[in-house]
Amino acid sequence: MRPNACVPLSKLLVLKGFPKHNQTELILEVMVEEAIKTSEIEGEFISRQDVLSSIRKNLGIHENQPLLVKDHRAKGIARLMIEVRSSYAEPLKKVDLFAWHEMLMEGNRYVQAGKWRTDSSPMQVVSGPMGKEIVHFEAPPSDLVPGEINRFIDWFNRTFERVTGKYTKFLTLIVNRRIITYGILIAFAFGIVGINKVLPAGFIPSEDQGQIYAIIQTPPGTTLERTNEISRKLQMIARQVNAVSSVTSLAGYEILTEGRGSNAGTCLINLKDWSERKHSAKQVIEELEEKSKDLPAIIEYFEPPAVPGYGTSDGFSLRLLDKGSNVDYQEFDRVNTEFLETLKKRKELSGLFAFYSAKYPQYEISVDNELAMQKGVSVGDAMENLNIMIGSTYEQGFIRFNNYYKVYTQAGPEFRKQPSDILNMFIKNDHGEMVPYSAFMKIKKTQGPNEIARYNLYVSSLISGTPAPGYSSGDAINVIKEVAAQSLPRGYDIAWEGLSYDEAKRGNEALYIFIVVIFFVYLILAAQYESFLLPLAVLLSIPPGIFGSFLLLKAMGLANDVYAQVGLIMLVGLLGKNAVLIVEFAVQKHNKGATVLDAAIEGARARFRPILMTSFAFIAGLIPLVIATGPGAVGNHTIGASALGGMLFGTIFGVIIVPGLYFIFGKLQEGRHLIRDEDENPLSEDFVEGGSDTALSKRIKKIIKRIRNKNEDEIKNENNS
Repeated sequence: MRPNACVPLSKLLVLKGFPKHNQTELILEVMVEEAIKTSEIEGEFISRQDVLSSIRKNLGIHENQPLLVKDHRAKGIARLMIEVRSSYAEPLKKVDLFAWHEMLMEGNRYVQAGKWRTDSSPMQVVSGPMGKEIVHFEAPPSDLVPGEINRFIDWFNRTFERVTGKYTKFLTLIVNRRIITYGILIAFAFGIVGINKVLPAGFIPSEDQGQIYAIIQTPPGTTLERTNEISRKLQMIARQVNAVSSVTSLAGYEILTEGRGSNAGTCLINLKDWSERKHSAKQVIEELEEKSKDLPAIIEYFEPPAVPGYGTSDGFSLRLLDKGSNVDYQEFDRVNTEFLETLKKRKELSGLFAFYSAKYPQYEISVDNELAMQKGVSVGDAMENLNIMIGSTYEQGFIRFNNYYKVYTQAGPEFRKQPSDILNMFIKNDHGEMVPYSAFMKIKKTQGPNEIARYNLYVSSLISGTPAPGYSSGDAINVIKEVAAQSLPRGYDIAWEGLSYDEAKRGNEALYIFIVVIFFVYLILAAQYESFLLPLAVLLSIPPGIFGSFLLLKAMGLANDVYAQVGLIMLVGLLGKNAVLIVEFAVQKHNKGATVLDAAIEGARARFRPILMTSFAFIAGLIPLVIATGPGAVGNHTIGASALGGMLFGTIFGVIIVPGLYFIFGKLQEGRHLIRDEDENPLSEDFVEGGSDTALSKRIKKIIKRIRNKNEDEIKNENNS
């Protein structure tokens, strides 16, 4: 009776020599497990049908269905234990897999790339190495094997091996030359400082939200009808722009500073969906500015704020404050106008707008208190009565015909047509007599502010604007601070509001956060390596990544804002991971007896391919962020460029300087331990590796003896003292 043998097909699909695809012979080596006890198998042939039937059965394939070995099925077959009926003349022997290592490696690549029909391939038993018998399949038809892919994979592997060899030779020249490693680090340090001076700083970038605010300001004293006419003209101009979906105009109110007046107006411009327009909001603003430049009004365009609720528009917002004890509105208007003109001269700023003005035509009422007292008139009562006559006051309400009616008291229209009609009105004095206002009051024409705004109890003027193209909000804030310090007279100051308040206040918080991140990474690595020196080899690999991140941000015209800083924090982990791969392998090699130099080179060589594979795969995943369009495009560009530039530079230069850094700090670390007389391996590992109780007993006795000696030394020291 022929016994059943359990045959492992793991790593057994191999190629012999891997020749051209038309001449390839596919070899299936059938090995019998040593798990069969003391059986002797007779015969010389392994049934082809048994092998194929067992494969189909395990894979759930019908008996008459072609057996196509693709990627997933090849891996599945490699994990099967197939029952076959076989017979050998000799007893079972243990198979040495190491002799087949090279063919196994090439065969795995072939299996993963190809597909073929094994049930139609002729099969016979031929002699294999070391006397083992193998099953020989004829090569599959050439049209079923993707030869171009195979040749490309083979070419790529050979090319990468050559690159790895050259990389290793290059490391042998520079790793032990500390001056090269120091020079590269110093060069990147100076590069980071230099590019950081020209890289714009920002907070939260403005995004295209599909809406634009148009603020209209006509000259002071303009009637509401005239302002409404201009806003309607702007509405018609905006509707002619292809990217505009709808426009809403409003006269008498402007949304930016919440100013009210007959010379204020607003247009809310809604843009089409991003898929229906080719131009961004900023490009639409440029087109609107060109088409509306001939309108007789000051028109400024803004986008909504980057964070809803933080201010009323994008860009920056500040307040000019009069902190003097005596407020002169005309003087404040002059200072505000001069400050605004000075800001407009700076190339870093654009779209500057301030609604405050003290040039609105007004009438000033002068009351002679002495004459009023002589006439027996209370000035307070006179002003209250005048307010009722010119304005109005609610008295009461009543219900009639099932409707509720409100009663207001006010002078008739014919008695308040002209400003001079005020002097013809009367007020009752203390004696019940009617006294005309002209007896103690005068009216004169003047100019003054339309409304008075206060900020922290100070008279203020809101100034809004946007950074000029090529500059960030951080640049704009620094310029405004500089101009305010140079041009504002004594008693005047500025204050920030909205997002500008947080941006001006935050200072170097991002730098502090980055330092904290680096510190925690250092502590983790120090615990892992049980060294305070080796973690520096990992952390000092980050500067090339920081430089690459800043360089790509500058090249793309982006700012070092919150999104970019998130990318930098992410780079600490990603680039640190690459350095850890090299350092960890080098530490293991050094612990096994290799020199620090050899361990550094071998660690870099062994991890060269995994580092490039993972890093460039991550870089490829960042490309969609860098070229993103539509909502959130600016944020995607910033975080994508920050991470992509950092990973590219950090990977390319990291594989060069990390071995050198390990050599430097490994030499300093060599022979030093955090704990004196520390054992490299735990007792359990020594026991397993020793294989007997004797080794463990000796180890324990040695530790006990060391403890006793230490205690005796302490007792002697106490007695001597």
